[in-house]
Amino acid sequence: MLKHTLQNIFLIAAVVGPAIGCKPKDPLDGMKFRDTYPSRRQDVITDPTGMPPVAVGNSPLAYMVDYACGVRVLDVESKKLIVAHDANAGDIVVIDAKNGIHIGGVLVKPGPLTADGRFGIFLDRK
Repeated sequence: MLKHTLQNIFLIAAVVGPAIGCKPKDPLDGMKFRDTYPSRRQDVITDPTGMPPVAVGNSPLAYMVDYACGVRVLDVESKKLIVAHDANAGDIVVIDAKNGIHIGGVLVKPGPLTADGRFGIFLDRK
């Protein structure tokens, strides 16, 4: 009997409580949110074959290659190829306007490069 009485009290509280304004406060009430957020999508930039880059940005730019593959560095504004070279798993591609492009510690394109250029690193599976 006591069990049914307690169940009825909880049922009434659950139904009537929110109806009279006894509901928990939403933790997000009063917080201000931005209408737009910067996009992290990089697939809006593609190379001439339609592939998205793994990294895009101004110098200095670096990317660690996960698997053995071909690496291409393009100027994303003009979509012109700057360098194409093979890389091994774990190699780091470094683009520096002053010192050039290094892949796995090897200089593959001497600097200087365009100081204010935007570069894209693209991978080609072997």
